[in-house]
Amino acid sequence: PLFPLSPGLPVSRMVPLFLPIFLLLSLMTSCQEPEDKPAGPDTTSHYFNWTIDTIGVPGTYLHDVAVINENNIWVTGEIYTDEPDTFYNRPYSVYNAANWNGDEWNLHQFGFYSFCDTTRRPYPYPAKAIFVFSDSQFVVSRGGEILFIDGDKEVNEMCIEVGINAIWGPSIDNFWVAGRDGKIAHYDGEAFTVQATVDGGIQLLDLWGLDENHVWAAGSVNNLPDYGSALLEYQDGGWETKYYIDTTFDSLGFINWGCAIGDTLYLSTEKGVWKESLSTGEGVLIPDRVLDVGNWALGRIRATSYNDILLQVSGGTYRHWNGTSWQPVMVFNDYAPGQVYWMGNFVLKRDFALLTGGANGGGIVFRGYR
Repeated sequence: PLFPLSPGLPVSRMVPLFLPIFLLLSLMTSCQEPEDKPAGPDTTSHYFNWTIDTIGVPGTYLHDVAVINENNIWVTGEIYTDEPDTFYNRPYSVYNAANWNGDEWNLHQFGFYSFCDTTRRPYPYPAKAIFVFSDSQFVVSRGGEILFIDGDKEVNEMCIEVGINAIWGPSIDNFWVAGRDGKIAHYDGEAFTVQATVDGGIQLLDLWGLDENHVWAAGSVNNLPDYGSALLEYQDGGWETKYYIDTTFDSLGFINWGCAIGDTLYLSTEKGVWKESLSTGEGVLIPDRVLDVGNWALGRIRATSYNDILLQVSGGTYRHWNGTSWQPVMVFNDYAPGQVYWMGNFVLKRDFALLTGGANGGGIVFRGYR
């Protein structure tokens, strides 16, 4: 029998915060379809009304997020509470997911097997990637194990030869996973098939797409002697290496994250944000000095339209493009000076944004509404 989810446990501590901000996030680990270009001023708002939720106690971190709607949000990671666990006879409890129901966060336990050994009892090991396909269907991963969820029930569990970092696809019977060892696998509703492998020890970190015929994966490795980065593209039924380096000279450097909107591909690179037309193949680099990020590295990039792009910057800062300028949306040190902030995945929607991560005090979720 599959491991049941634990009963919901409310754990939210909400602090209202009002900041001028420019930011939005998307459901998929990609971008949403673009809006038609407006006839008036070509900008979006930078202002968000922010609420900060703390989940768990110190030691908690949140890795990924999936949004069904603003009143049904899932986050995954490694979550600890100071509630005694009577089953394991210890003074704390362990969870690996939380669900926002519009009023509070409820903690859950997804049961994973140790090394996919189904002879052992399932345990809520830290969950990594999560991806939502419908109001009730989604998948959650830990290493090479993936759980299929319908509502609040685990309906299937599979083990594959990919250490999963990211998931993307149009339906629960048609999706891809990418991760460690540079592998990409596809699920066809019955089984997973490895479709591509990047050599050189590259770890694929991000996976996104426009539709089932236009999908991308990106990642890197910086652990000598392994060093390099790659961007792969799925078109016409097969994967091709669009970009590959083993040196940063005369290149964009590392590419780890990206998204696509309509005819435009956006890549977060070591040298800045690369913007490329999918129809012509022509591109332009928006350098770090224009982004005004100093010496900080760029992280994930998400968007809802050509004038609504959110960029993650190491050090706990998020910058937003509204069609005319890049501005800081959220600076974590303004919320918790002196704390170390671990930045997880984030989502940008047209009417709200959601950022995940962790800090000294526990897991952090920033919910921003227009």
